[in-house]
Amino acid sequence: MFENKLAFGDVYYSRIIASWINEGGTINRFGRRANQGVDDFEDWLRTLKWNNKTLSDEEIRDIRELATNGKMEFEHSAYLFLKDKT
Repeated sequence: MFENKLAFGDVYYSRIIASWINEGGTINRFGRRANQGVDDFEDWLRTLKWNNKTLSDEEIRDIRELATNGKMEFEHSAYLFLKDKT
C-alpha cells in the first residue's frame, strides 16, 4: 500500500502520475468535476504502453491509489494556498 513501485520494470509509479499532471491532467476527487479526473486518469493508464508492455489491472489500481490518497492536512494546505492565488 502506498509504495512507489516500478511499472514496466523500470518506471516508478510517481513518474507516471507526474507525467499525467505535467500535461494538464487532473486527479480531482472533489468539486465541480468530482472523480472525472480520476476516471480519465485510469482510462489513460489503460492505454499506456512502454517497451511493448501494458499495465496490469493490479498496477492500475495501485497507481490510482497512490495518486488519490494524499494526506488530508497537506491537501487542505494546498487548497488554501491555491485559493489565495486566485
